[in-house]
Amino acid sequence: MKTLIDNMWYVLGALAIIFAGLYLLTRQSGAEQPQEPVQATQQQTINNQTSMDTLKQGQEFLAANKDREGVITTDSGLQYEVLTAVESGDKPAATSTVEVHYHGTTIDGNVFDSSVVRGETISFGLNQVISGWTEGLQLMKVGEKFKFYIPADLAYGDYSPSAAIPANSTLIFEVELFNVQ
Repeated sequence: MKTLIDNMWYVLGALAIIFAGLYLLTRQSGAEQPQEPVQATQQQTINNQTSMDTLKQGQEFLAANKDREGVITTDSGLQYEVLTAVESGDKPAATSTVEVHYHGTTIDGNVFDSSVVRGETISFGLNQVISGWTEGLQLMKVGEKFKFYIPADLAYGDYSPSAAIPANSTLIFEVELFNVQ
């Protein structure tokens, strides 16, 4: 009988060790899981700060830019300069399709897109682009060339469409209007 009881204690001891090991494994893997949301939260905090810095830089740029000779500011905050004016020509509506050449940069001069560099004009519906473009191109006549300074809220806002355009970026576009449909 003593060997049966001794064996039971060995079995119970072994089970206790197994359960303790499983408990420790569960605790260790569970300890790693909360770190991921913490790291994601820390990264989000960094991204939010960068985004807020970008927004502030854009606002400061626009505040200084509005006082430059030839820069016009609309009620929405869109700023533009007329680089090439024409006497008459068709103007697009918000639902028009336009053909343009454009060159897009951030306020620090980094080019993020350019039909000029590609050597091809592009056509698109004005209701399919950022609101700064929709508003700005309606001010133009065919044959004109404008330079738009688009605040973040009229561009992509707190969304970053690519690594070249950080969230809350103020964007600059030189746009030449070739055709309106």
